[in-house]
Amino acid sequence: MQDFERRVSLTKWPRDAAGDVDRSKDWAADGERSLRIDPGLLASTDSLLRTDFRGFDALRVHLHNPSDRLTTVGFELQDDNETLYDRHRSAFGAAPGDSVVDIDISGALWRGEENRPFRGPAKTPLDIGKITRIGFENRGDKPLYVDTLTLVKDPFTAPPGAVAFDFGRRGTRVMAKTKGVFEDTLYDPTAGFGFVPGSGKPSFLKSAAAYPSALLGDGLAWEDAQFATDLAGGPMIGWIAFERAGFWESEFDATGYSEAVLSANGAEVHKHTFTPSGPHFFFEDLEITTMADAWPKLVRPAHAVAAFSFVAKPGKNTFSLAVKDRRGPPLRVAGLFLAPDTEEGRAYVDALEGRQKRAFESVFPPTDRALRPPGSVPVTDRLLVVPRPVGEVAHPRDLPGAAPATPAHATTIPGHKAYVQLALHAAREGDISIAATPGAAPSPATPPPTVPSSTVPSLPVLPAAAPSPTLPPLAVPPPRVSYGVYGPKRPYEGGAAWIETAYYRPLGDNDTVHVGPDLTRSVLLEFDVPASTPAGRAAFVLRFSTGADVLAEVPVTIDVVPAVLPPLPIPVGLFMSALPFGPDAVGEDRWWQLQESILAAEGEAGLNTPTGGPGLEYTMKKTADGYAFTGDRALRYLALARKYGLDAAVVGYGGFLPSIKHERPDAARFQRSWSAFETDNHLPPHYLYAYDEPSTDEELAATAAYLGPFHAAGVRTIGFFSDAEGPRFRPILDATFAPAVSAHTPDLLRAWLVQRKRFFLYNRGVSRLSMGADLVTQIHLGVAGRLEWIGLYTQGFAFDDLDAREPSYGMFVVHDELGVLPTPRWLSLREGLFDARVRLALEKAGLPAPQAPSDWPSDYPAAPARWPDSALESARVTALRRVATP
Repeated sequence: MQDFERRVSLTKWPRDAAGDVDRSKDWAADGERSLRIDPGLLASTDSLLRTDFRGFDALRVHLHNPSDRLTTVGFELQDDNETLYDRHRSAFGAAPGDSVVDIDISGALWRGEENRPFRGPAKTPLDIGKITRIGFENRGDKPLYVDTLTLVKDPFTAPPGAVAFDFGRRGTRVMAKTKGVFEDTLYDPTAGFGFVPGSGKPSFLKSAAAYPSALLGDGLAWEDAQFATDLAGGPMIGWIAFERAGFWESEFDATGYSEAVLSANGAEVHKHTFTPSGPHFFFEDLEITTMADAWPKLVRPAHAVAAFSFVAKPGKNTFSLAVKDRRGPPLRVAGLFLAPDTEEGRAYVDALEGRQKRAFESVFPPTDRALRPPGSVPVTDRLLVVPRPVGEVAHPRDLPGAAPATPAHATTIPGHKAYVQLALHAAREGDISIAATPGAAPSPATPPPTVPSSTVPSLPVLPAAAPSPTLPPLAVPPPRVSYGVYGPKRPYEGGAAWIETAYYRPLGDNDTVHVGPDLTRSVLLEFDVPASTPAGRAAFVLRFSTGADVLAEVPVTIDVVPAVLPPLPIPVGLFMSALPFGPDAVGEDRWWQLQESILAAEGEAGLNTPTGGPGLEYTMKKTADGYAFTGDRALRYLALARKYGLDAAVVGYGGFLPSIKHERPDAARFQRSWSAFETDNHLPPHYLYAYDEPSTDEELAATAAYLGPFHAAGVRTIGFFSDAEGPRFRPILDATFAPAVSAHTPDLLRAWLVQRKRFFLYNRGVSRLSMGADLVTQIHLGVAGRLEWIGLYTQGFAFDDLDAREPSYGMFVVHDELGVLPTPRWLSLREGLFDARVRLALEKAGLPAPQAPSDWPSDYPAAPARWPDSALESARVTALRRVATP
């Protein structure tokens, strides 16, 4: 295909970005040269020695990655359709050093992103007989070298009498060496396989994805149809895999049931049990600490993979599927392998499953993101306890730095929770008990140390603070102790996967935490400070032990400063702010308990805008005068939201009003009716969800067409753009009451705000810095509101992040018994909101000047390298003492 020995046509993107793409002699798989791609760039070439890929199974790519960590590589393939959305786009991982990756091209390749395919003019799979261009994107931090692009054929063949089927919607990718079965594949004696229709026809999910392998990522519900295939007869073995999760993991995608029975020729050959609420809780008690466990403990169980045996009859054999107590869409079959019950047949089925595993490992190759600060060395202590910034993500192989640790300390205000996060490092395996007991408060009190400016480049010098008064001892309730549960994470389009803290699970009285040399553990202390608490310092001793042996005792102090912080002046909330499932999953009473606990947490942190979730929708019915709206659960939920301060606005994203993208009421009559309903029920202003990421010319035109009447009627519409720069977006921006944008420069945002009165921002990053300093700057600029992705887990089986739809970076997860549990992202978000409200309190008091602070980031967006959490903490403590109530 290409070896880059001779001059080739190369295109760099972004064109004006730093770095370059070129042929290089730094490394070569063979010969003298390869393609070098600098970090952050995409290199493409149309200099191909062969453009017809038909008859080949894979594109083999030789790579060299000089980094010590795996690099995610974006991949593009183009035929004679040239738009961005007509290209095939995916990603894979390049391991450190030299590696060889085979990209499967054997089945129908989607256009665009795998989870949003065929958005461009071409609606058919990529034409692999007319390839015009290949591209590779370096998403790492070191140059990437690509060489020796080769088309290869796979010699793997089926033994006599064996067949393998991949079920999915027509147009989705088919696994290599299997036969594709689609919704319109009817039994044909010539082909020897297909469906025998029943009263219904096979169905599929609208948003199918081909991860974690081409076979497992999508499937077909057989309904009451039978699948038929011709077999030679005699003893057979089988292998079946199901698709139970969905892209959005709503009740429209996820399938729960109590029992599934597969029959062959009317006789039961396989049965397995599940639960109707399984999609939400199946993996809630499972921890994954290494990617080697991901296939056997997550992916395989998620797809209910099973082997079975049966006796086939010569000729046509029929298979049917019966499901009991189904909740959600019909159960889908992803793949079916059948082979003679012989040594050769068993080896064939085992090899096909092995190919599934290798495909998964190719899509999500493991990488280690362990934090290894300068000077860190392996731990030799039985237990080393190190304070860490609240919300910092932990990894199993983290090491402590050589610098002295800051004290285990937090400063808060009455009625506001305080958190302390610790890392446990151990030289050997063990199960640790943790107990917190009240301890004597030190006197006089000393504030937590600031970070010397010499240790952080360009760190502003913090102003001198008033001397800290002696704080009287306080009695506050002991903290709730939780530990970080590890799970896999991955990027959006595939590529390097890693293990990190997924969420925090509370420790019961007799629970322990497992630690070891390759299992650093994060521990979270949650202090609930009553609103009536006076100024003072609470002190505790945290004791770590194994049996009767005390391994460490760590002092923990909490300062309470009597300050009153103002609410946020603009709507700020989370997408999917409520439970991601309806009441049926846990029962009505428990459902409302969980909903209230989420609202309480969001309100306590300072959020003020709900977006809803399943079960919280209004119904809309056309009447002679306009429209009638009902929704008892929605109204009850919003009454609870008001109780916790979430009543600045309501944005329908997951609940409440249906999107006008799908529901097209008469705009003027809708507005009159809705305005009356809002007034009669004393509701916060509702924003009507109108569109989400239109970007092709076709999508932009269709959106503008249905928006016009609603804009004319004065409906509060809101829609979402990742990037809306350029004149082609102007008509929709002008026709939306409050457009929401993500990507922007400060100058572009200022220009938008000059042209319009209302702009929301969304998906701007969930970090302490982004939700603190950046949020305050956005408020000063005049932004009308801000929303962040996402409140609760909505993809995968709730605790499984490798079903390969969208990564589940949520704020909370929900355990059916333990309730709502925080994630590191939530902790980081609430720390930022605390910073923002303290900053707003300073401004309300008149000190310092809003746009020229010496103790607060003034750049936008604020640079994380200049503002580590330790500096933000020092600034917040200083500010709290300034605004403290005498």
